[in-house]
Amino acid sequence: RLDFQVNSDENELAWMPLSLYSSNTLVSLSLYHVALCELLEPEFPVSLPCLRVMHLDTVRYYKSMLHDESNVERLITSCHVLEKLTIIRDSFELLEIIRVRSKSLKSLALVIEDSNVDLLENHVVEIDAPKLERMSLCDHLSESIVIYTLYCSICSDDDDCFSKRTMIRNFLTGISTVCLMEISSDTLKVIHDYSKLELLPQFSNLSWLHASFLESFWELLPTFLGCCPNLHTRPEFDKEEWPIKLSYVPPCFVSSLKYVELSTPVTTRTSSQVKLAIYFLRNCAAVKKLTLRESFGDDIIKKIKKNPRRSRRCSIVTG
Repeated sequence: RLDFQVNSDENELAWMPLSLYSSNTLVSLSLYHVALCELLEPEFPVSLPCLRVMHLDTVRYYKSMLHDESNVERLITSCHVLEKLTIIRDSFELLEIIRVRSKSLKSLALVIEDSNVDLLENHVVEIDAPKLERMSLCDHLSESIVIYTLYCSICSDDDDCFSKRTMIRNFLTGISTVCLMEISSDTLKVIHDYSKLELLPQFSNLSWLHASFLESFWELLPTFLGCCPNLHTRPEFDKEEWPIKLSYVPPCFVSSLKYVELSTPVTTRTSSQVKLAIYFLRNCAAVKKLTLRESFGDDIIKKIKKNPRRSRRCSIVTG
């Protein structure tokens, strides 16, 4: 068993040797103010089969010029038993994409310490960790944060469920500053369950949204959009029926929502498709274009176009 810790001088950046990428005994790795050597060859062996804890503080990473992968991404994916990962970034770390992909990871903390730096365009964080139990995000630099898998049930009667609620709260707070968001139905289900217990944060910077809403949490739509006061949205809806009456009108419908794109499964009933489109037409005062995907069909689109629109500038197009 081996624990490895490096604390570099504040004024001098130390370079880690290539041997760091390969160790059969390393169980804990802690690096501060160092640089990871670039992996010039895609086939260079990276193997840390025993590493369970990794702490990367103000570390410099590099992306390969030959393939779409950074050295920190290869480092993380090579740790097949990694359980705890902490990444503390600063404004001088130039990677546009930080990917965290791990089938074993249980705890993740991703922090930006420099609060004086504004949002960085084209900077993305991608997280794919299906076994994640605890997550803390504090990232005001990234334009987009993508969570591929977030399988957590939210309840309110024991310590374990409380910790999951805390993780979801941290997650929502962490992504509340992003400008662009693409969110899956699985993640929306988690947010839907959480919204029954606590208020959702405001997504004041969010201007573009691509979301999939399922029938079981259709009532989340107005609630979620109500947290996005400056939204230009492009929601995608996956539903069979629309049994819930929509009466609440989110503020973004009146002030900022200008572009809407709607899509439904081919099995969706005609009455449901019409009801969905009318909800936006009658309530969106600023909308300029409503795009209806092919799933609506020509006859349904003709029926929708006959309905009055709150916005005189609104045009209905197909795409």
